[in-house]
Amino acid sequence: MKIVEPFVKEIKIADPYKKMEFAGRLCYKSQDRITENSYERFVSTIVNRGHLSVTEHEKVTFKFNKNIFNKFDSRFISETEVGDYIYATGNIRAWKELLVDKYEDFYFKMNKTYGIFFDKNIGKENSNIEIVDYDYKKLLTFMPENEAKKHVYYTFHLRTDRATTHQLVRHRIASYSQVSQRYVNMDGFEFIVPPQIEASGHGKLYKKTMHHIAKVYGELSNLMIRDKVIDYYQANNIAFPMEEDAVEFFKKNHKAVYGKIEKSVIEDTRYVLPNACGTKIIVTMNARVLLHFFRTRCCSRAQWEIRDMAYEMLRQVQEVCPVVFKSAGPPCIAGPCPEGAMSCGRKASTNNKQNE
Repeated sequence: MKIVEPFVKEIKIADPYKKMEFAGRLCYKSQDRITENSYERFVSTIVNRGHLSVTEHEKVTFKFNKNIFNKFDSRFISETEVGDYIYATGNIRAWKELLVDKYEDFYFKMNKTYGIFFDKNIGKENSNIEIVDYDYKKLLTFMPENEAKKHVYYTFHLRTDRATTHQLVRHRIASYSQVSQRYVNMDGFEFIVPPQIEASGHGKLYKKTMHHIAKVYGELSNLMIRDKVIDYYQANNIAFPMEEDAVEFFKKNHKAVYGKIEKSVIEDTRYVLPNACGTKIIVTMNARVLLHFFRTRCCSRAQWEIRDMAYEMLRQVQEVCPVVFKSAGPPCIAGPCPEGAMSCGRKASTNNKQNE
């Protein structure tokens, strides 16, 4: 077991397929299998299996003449009308589900750029439709600030615990890819120690509890796996290997079946795992959603860990796009506190966390 500290890192992987592979392999803790070209097979495999959640971390913006087509009117597509044109932004999954069997000329454009996901030979070239990739400064030259924020996305790699991700995933519309406790054996799991518990002098009891939970998880998983392995031997009339441990023998000689058995067991034994259990998660939000996230989670009333996370995310995006996030943070930065009687009574600052 290992005590770990939370971290925040903005992901700046330019290649969309490599970004999706990174997010997908994080879910299964198979990042050690990433090579220069491994993304091709990995992304194709998850698409064929219908696992499209990782495709939500890549956005695509269409620019098209409003005279040839009206708005998509989808809650997963952000649209802005500017003069004779409409700018429509959504992630790969949203476009794949929206464009299937319709909007053929838009599908044609996606086929040319993202052929792994859009592999049908439909539609035709239309000069009134194009895929564009504008940064925030470029968008501001022809659309209002509040509209531009809908078309700019940021992706973060976070290490935290389950207590915090339960809060994080309440923020919509956003996209998430998290380490799966169904597919990843959490034996000897990492965990977070809250500073208040550490400072209280009772950290030893807390850590002892974590070790006890890990022991129960491991023993329960091993016992249930062993029972299922023995059942498999008996059901298939396979001689029980007396010369070595039955489970280890089975694991070496029946890897695929063992994998299915292990998954069926750990998806139930995970119920004993604590909120403190360490996890990693990839999160993607557009600038408008991110500003709301900072408004609610930088507030002193937010839980300490997600507040620290929010401030670090804010610090990082302020470095890359200060014009958007210069006044981001809790609502008391720009105006009155909306918390009423629950207000902390202090004025916040984006340069520090004095409202803790």
